[in-house]
Amino acid sequence: MSFDMQDIRKFFFALSVKGAYVQTAPQKGRLVGLHPQQFIFSMDATSLYPSAMILNNISEETFYGRVYDEAIVSNFMSLLKSTLSNQIDKQQAINMINQAFQMQFAEYGKREKIQKQKETVTFNTEYCTYLFTKLVNSGEQFADILEPKTERQYRLLKSYLHPILEAITWTSPYNRGYNNTIINWVFFPEDFEKQIKGAWVIENIYSFKTKMKYYSKEELVDKFFKKFILNPWGVLFIKHKEKLAEDVKKIIDSMSSRKVIKNEMLVLGQLLVNILEGNDNARQLANKLIKKDFDSISEKLIEDAGIKKIMQEKKINDIRQLAFEELISLGDILVESLETAITEKNLGQNSRKVFMNSGFGIKGLISFIFSAPLLGNAITSAGKIYGIKVAQNVTAQYIDSRNLAPQIV
Repeated sequence: MSFDMQDIRKFFFALSVKGAYVQTAPQKGRLVGLHPQQFIFSMDATSLYPSAMILNNISEETFYGRVYDEAIVSNFMSLLKSTLSNQIDKQQAINMINQAFQMQFAEYGKREKIQKQKETVTFNTEYCTYLFTKLVNSGEQFADILEPKTERQYRLLKSYLHPILEAITWTSPYNRGYNNTIINWVFFPEDFEKQIKGAWVIENIYSFKTKMKYYSKEELVDKFFKKFILNPWGVLFIKHKEKLAEDVKKIIDSMSSRKVIKNEMLVLGQLLVNILEGNDNARQLANKLIKKDFDSISEKLIEDAGIKKIMQEKKINDIRQLAFEELISLGDILVESLETAITEKNLGQNSRKVFMNSGFGIKGLISFIFSAPLLGNAITSAGKIYGIKVAQNVTAQYIDSRNLAPQIV
């Protein structure tokens, strides 16, 4: 049996990346009858995914490992161990796992209403069964696959076992869109103590020192949770102080320069509005800017031109930042030159916005040969969890400030 790489990238569940969550609008009838102690609000985060990448230091070069929820992968790992130690007949185990994959993938397909459902479920079942068959027929010991010492063992861990675990995790009914082990540790310590016994972790995932091991919850905390950035998707990243990723640096630089350019655009936009409304001081200031006559621009002229306040708000401290070039025109040269300058700045800030967001887009684009689904899902899950936690904090503060007891509906 052979599989085409393009088919694998197109259909394999583990290569799926979910983007933004879109909530449908509430029904008007429910809003009209809203109880005084019930409330609703909406929230939109600026540069959510780039911010998540910065906060988590998300990059291939800082990607250290992956934590798997025990409740999701433990049965599979037990079956694999038993089969490799000949406690279970290999063909019997292959038949069992094939049926398990078929059932789980089919339920996932119905639950998520995926396109080409029958074709996709069939392919994934066959492919994951193929990977499992390669593992159990490898002749290798379970421990040697988890801590490889040869190139063949390394390949079995990275190219056979790892993809199966991702497929199981992605399609599991216990997958809540985040890693329960990490979320409990960060947000629900009592549940972590009561519910979590341990977890499987694959370490040094982008090196030839890759290994996989089961750790107790105490070991998880000491070895990983206190030493790495914990992403809600279960991915571990090296901390900024140890290694700031180069692409994260570029996102930070782009975010900073975009803000400056956008603010300059807004100030020039206000200057244009004032000119069109007949403010002669605004026109005089624009003429000085187009001629680069900065020394003759006084604070009073800036104030009379109507842009001093917005310059302060947008933190534009140097009038030289607003200079623009004169154009040859058949109409109002000043106005058309200013309009062109505003357009150019808008293009500049938008190009930086595209670059910032392309970090997520490239990682989530399954047709791109260097896509990184684990990182793509790490970005989106972080954005969702952080958004939820912000909403919870805002709600809690609102309730506390007004001594409200909201009804749960």
